[in-house]
Amino acid sequence: MEPAEQAGAGLGKDGCMTTLGAVFLPQLPPERLRDVARSADEAGLQELWLWEDCFRESAIASAAAALAWTERLHVGVGLLPVPLRNVAVTAMKIATLHRLFPGRVRVGVGHGVQD
Repeated sequence: MEPAEQAGAGLGKDGCMTTLGAVFLPQLPPERLRDVARSADEAGLQELWLWEDCFRESAIASAAAALAWTERLHVGVGLLPVPLRNVAVTAMKIATLHRLFPGRVRVGVGHGVQD
């Protein structure tokens, strides 16, 4: 594929990129993630987004599970709170996800405060 063609890959007829996805809210019990991820994958959604809720569930572990349970779904972590994570260990975990599920992982990193 030529570079000009690559630049337009994934664009709709109007030249805009359209992505349809869902968010797995942290209020939901983690036991529901398998069904939600599989349903999203089977329905043809492109993305499922998670976020780390401090002191509850790990977004990286949840992302790994959702990726393993699906075939093509991209899984994103909306935000990993940097102040609560060791940078080297977090980078290692994210790199492992990228190697196990190439092109299917999205990760956001920030301070983690909603105010």
